[in-house]
Amino acid sequence: MAKADWLAGVLEFPDEWMYGLSNMTYAITKPAYDPWVSIVGKTVSDAASYVAANPNAYMDPIANPVALLYSPLNWFSSTMDHYRHPLAETLPMISLAGALFAIMMYFVGMAVFYVIGKIMGPGRKYRPIGIVHNAFLFSLSVYMAVNILTSAAASFGYSLWNNEIANSPGGPKNDWRLAKMMWVFYISKLPEFIDTYLMLLKQNYRQVSFLHVYHHGSMVFMEYIVTLCAPGGDGYWSHMLNSAVHIVMYGYYFGTLCFTNEKGLVRRLLNRFKFMITRGQMMQFVVNCIQSVYCLYIAETCKSPRWLFQMLFCYMTSMLVLFGNFLIKNNRKPTSGKGPSPRNSGSKKDPNSRRER
Repeated sequence: MAKADWLAGVLEFPDEWMYGLSNMTYAITKPAYDPWVSIVGKTVSDAASYVAANPNAYMDPIANPVALLYSPLNWFSSTMDHYRHPLAETLPMISLAGALFAIMMYFVGMAVFYVIGKIMGPGRKYRPIGIVHNAFLFSLSVYMAVNILTSAAASFGYSLWNNEIANSPGGPKNDWRLAKMMWVFYISKLPEFIDTYLMLLKQNYRQVSFLHVYHHGSMVFMEYIVTLCAPGGDGYWSHMLNSAVHIVMYGYYFGTLCFTNEKGLVRRLLNRFKFMITRGQMMQFVVNCIQSVYCLYIAETCKSPRWLFQMLFCYMTSMLVLFGNFLIKNNRKPTSGKGPSPRNSGSKKDPNSRRER
């Protein structure tokens, strides 16, 4: 425990970096973000006023179609306010408007890079961007996996599952360290959007599938909920596991971009790990489902809000179905006898197209 506490202190993400990164992001997006916040804030406020004035309106959605929008908005907003964790009060950029803004900008960015890709055309000109992008996310994944694990191990002797979430910002230092790392994980979903943008630039349109877009977009919203309501406790497990899978994934794609010769020794060694990517992600989803079942039905007392584990189970099940369908379809495709390609169904001209996230 002492060693874990020492290592967690060494690896701690500085508060100044977190708030500085938040301020920089806001300064860049302010022209679009401020009007968006006003729109979302007014909509939620109007929803609360409407539901208060018409408490039974949702009972007759045909006569009151506006209730189809307002009632869910009011319910979700009030629910998030109710379950907001004290630690989340000191974490920046954790808001409903911010999460929806990030998702909206993801889709706007897809349209922009689709047009840019059409103008510039496909080719290897994007390889340097891919190398830097994958190197950054590989390094970040290593940092997050190690930091999350050590912070969890140092915080009250965490057991594997069913751990309590810290009660207040004034609690033990490792609870704050873990909360910050969950915030870093949430923010890390934003640079992952570049995965999609690179596909569009290369005109690998078949890779921008429903699974790919759903995974990237929904992860932002799911992480917003988890970081807002449970920045600690059992959340360490899924975040550490996902970061570990991303170490393999981004490391593999970084290597394939650096070593493009399929017959070279390094590339042949890398190809030995390619089967681990999708299967590793599916194993991650299975383990998270098992964790949910354990905390909900096997543990004597569930120490986190039960609805979070119910949500986790449903989300991981949806990912299992979609990734399983992806894997089955790729196994059915004719190959040269070497098994499914880790590059999904991208352009045959592009030797570095990537599979689903």
